[in-house]
Parts: sequence; C-alpha cells; structure tokens
Amino acid sequence: MDVHAILRADPRTRPLADRGMIDRPGRAGLRPPMFVDLTGDKKPEMLVAADTESGRNILAVYTERGGKVYPILFTSGRSLAVETIGPDLLVRTPCSDGGEQAVRFHWDGARMSTVSDVKDYKKPRTEPKTDARTEPKTGPETEPKTEPSPSPSRSAAPGGP
Repeated sequence: MDVHAILRADPRTRPLADRGMIDRPGRAGLRPPMFVDLTGDKKPEMLVAADTESGRNILAVYTERGGKVYPILFTSGRSLAVETIGPDLLVRTPCSDGGEQAVRFHWDGARMSTVSDVKDYKKPRTEPKTDARTEPKTGPETEPKTEPSPSPSRSAAPGGP
C-alpha cells in the first residue's frame, strides 16, 4: 500500500499526505506505517501516525476489502501512545492536570468503536495518615510541659484603669 496515496484519498488526512517520513518522535512528519490485524480477518490493517509542528499527533487506521481501502479510525491528541490488546487498540494521552486518558477501540464490523474511555487523574499528595500503632503515646513521662504565661501589663490592656 502506498501510504501517501491513501492519505491523499482521505479528506481528513489529505493535509498530511505530502509530509516526509520520520524515524522518531520530536519532528513533524509521518511515522512508518504499522500493520496489525484489528478486524479478525487474518489480514493486517494499516496504522499511520503523523506528528505535527504544534505537537499534536494524528492516528489513522485503514483496512482493505475487495481491493479498496477504507478508513476505520481517525483520532488525534498530544503525545499519543498506541498499543494493542489482542485485537483492540488502546490510545493513551496525557491530561493537562498530570493524569492520563486511555481510550480502547474495538472492531464492530464497520469501524473501530470506543469500548472504554477512562480518565485517570493523579491523586493530590497528602500527608500520611497515622493510626493507633504510629500515634505518639501520652502519659506522665511524655506530657508536654507548659510554662505559666506572663501576666499582661496594665498599660498594654485595652480599656484598662
């Protein structure tokens, strides 16, 4: 399959079609396509990722049926990480608050449909909780010692005599 010709034929990816190939993230361009069977027909689908100048990533997935190529998934985000779980695709993206969003796609017979969309937010850092085993013991030998407070001076007391 000619990656550039397929991207040119898809209106959503046409603007990316003439970009050069890149061999690693960090530069704008097209990554080498990957081929994975996502539809269960024993023929691999083509996954194409593009990195843009703005730092966004685009993922398009295509399948072939009867000599024709059809788009079955288009998604984008920042710092996309794509992995397969059996025949499913898992697309992870960082959230602006430091968490992560993970979207799982599964072939439904016509396209890759979302089967789960999970946002995992980082938990705020809190002080460790204490329990009975770690609380300090109190008793006569550990009672805090208090000094008597000095008596207030008459001139400092408001409304004094």
